[in-house]
Amino acid sequence: MKTIATRLYGPSAMRAVRTTRTHRPRARTTVHPSTLEAIMKQSIHPEYRPVVFRDRGADFAFLTRSTVRPSQTVTWEDGNTYPVVDVDVSAASHPFYTGRSRLVDSTGAVEKFNRRYSRKG
Repeated sequence: MKTIATRLYGPSAMRAVRTTRTHRPRARTTVHPSTLEAIMKQSIHPEYRPVVFRDRGADFAFLTRSTVRPSQTVTWEDGNTYPVVDVDVSAASHPFYTGRSRLVDSTGAVEKFNRRYSRKG
């Protein structure tokens, strides 16, 4: 019994169909950061180190790795001292993530819009 692919394109088309059906994706391998640093070229990459990012407005901070070089330091929960970067907005204070939207209108744009386009009866 010949398949449609074999009839239209020959036996090689059927082999291509079979290989695509049986192909399994390779398993993802993770590389430990110390191994990655050993693989990277020396003296051309910035120093990658632990840094605390702090959102003062939301009283939220998290420890991650970064290449940024802040001048301030903070003592973290584990007792170690890390450099700290103060950010204005993070996931803890951004309206999209918190679900609280706020209207910031410093120039009166909303009132101006309402005056200009309001219906007159």
